Amino acid sequence: SQLALDTLLERTAQAAGELAGGRCAALAVVGEDGSSLKRLFSWGMDERMQTVLSEHMALSHVAEPPSKDTPPCSFFELPILVRGNVFGRLYFPSEEGELTQEDVAVLTALAAHAAVAIESASLYEASTRQADQLKSLDEVLYALARARGDRARFLELIADRLRQRLQACAVTVWLSEQAACLRLTAVSGEAPATLRGIAAPEESKLVHLWNRRSSGRVDSVLDDPEINQAVARKLGMRNGLWVPLEAGGRALGMVAAYNKLGRRRTFTDDDVRLAEVFAARTAIALRLFPALGRLRGVSAVETKRHRSR
Repeated sequence: SQLALDTLLERTAQAAGELAGGRCAALAVVGEDGSSLKRLFSWGMDERMQTVLSEHMALSHVAEPPSKDTPPCSFFELPILVRGNVFGRLYFPSEEGELTQEDVAVLTALAAHAAVAIESASLYEASTRQADQLKSLDEVLYALARARGDRARFLELIADRLRQRLQACAVTVWLSEQAACLRLTAVSGEAPATLRGIAAPEESKLVHLWNRRSSGRVDSVLDDPEINQAVARKLGMRNGLWVPLEAGGRALGMVAAYNKLGRRRTFTDDDVRLAEVFAARTAIALRLFPALGRLRGVSAVETKRHRSR
């Protein structure tokens, strides 16, 4: 998971600093261009030094004069190559002294070991994501079978199962019965069932993401200007995630989860991906309901004819 990879990168930065004689160190994950800063994991670096490093990386591929407020500083850099591409770099400020040849040899070995571990973590994440996709397909098909053509029952089952998988206090499903209106269709958990059927306010995170056809998550609803605070209070919402229900290029609605349970207490990117997989499978199933209804109608007619003979 992303959390496991973050832990690995943090430990790599710490190990680099310790192996370099206890000096401060940083591991910078770079963007696709191989140089821009994507994420920074530091050990022993104060905020000033992290700012200096960020500007150093920016200047390495943008020809601009350095800021007057930031003192000049150079860094020893050591790339971490994953499958031949630069995943990130280890940085050591030169103001703490030069690295010896032995230091460089040890740190080069660390970078090689880190590359192998990062690739393994990425492969594990990919296999876990594939397993989640297969499991979510089974669970959606199971809910479809149990619902017996009842769409409302199907969505309640989906909301229940997703709430359990996400470890959320509540999951809600909103469908677009009209082009510009989302209505609460299914509720699972602590969200009041009396809210079922209400229309989503136009000025809300749900509708903003719906209009953009995108997913999102918020760690604190009080800090997000798109959150409708009146709705948040009704739901007792502290944090949340939202994913669209889409199938065949058609937007059907949104799924929302509120208030992460457990030790972490906030949703993660892995939670968003899991919810997206569930939502994609659910959207496909929803598009099957008209056909299922016709099949059930044909079956009922055939059964009636058979009994009348």
